[in-house]
Amino acid sequence: MAAINNNLTELVPAENKNLMASSEVESERCDLPVTGMTCAACARRIEKQLVRAPGVQSANVNFATGRATVDYDPRQTGLREIVGTVEDSGYGTAGQAQAVFTVDDSARPAGSGEPLESFLLSRRGVLGAQFNLATQAVTVDYQAGMTDVNSLRRAVEEFGYRVTPVPANGEGESEEDAVAKASARNRSSSLL
Repeated sequence: MAAINNNLTELVPAENKNLMASSEVESERCDLPVTGMTCAACARRIEKQLVRAPGVQSANVNFATGRATVDYDPRQTGLREIVGTVEDSGYGTAGQAQAVFTVDDSARPAGSGEPLESFLLSRRGVLGAQFNLATQAVTVDYQAGMTDVNSLRRAVEEFGYRVTPVPANGEGESEEDAVAKASARNRSSSLL
């Protein structure tokens, strides 16, 4: 069977091989909970705005589930822009969380927090990143379900910092757990 496949690719003219390669577009998918929709027309409005956004290949907004599923080219757009498009349409997104870490940067040269911030912003699911050099605190806003605190911690450590997580509410509960509980409460109260 492998020989047949190899022969088939050899029969394709060179210019068609280039077309085939260029039509293979890198794509990522995000599934966002959308807040503020009151009817199917709201879902259509958001969907139209998302489809018009640069880099978005397809979008489906479901009023019944309150979710937007978006396929996009990560070379042209990202999660921050997609969330911004939903917000610019007059709606919100849920499931956003925040992780705060204290880092020891004694092994790294002092200077700018921008390299770490840029590195974190390139990670899937990250909406924002700030590194306060004075307090050595790294704050990362992210979409729960697309990444988590442990993945973010590993990313900061991969960049070369030693990390200590900071509890979100002083009781040891992570911000992600707090967001999940609040989201569950919102779902159950909307069913009543």
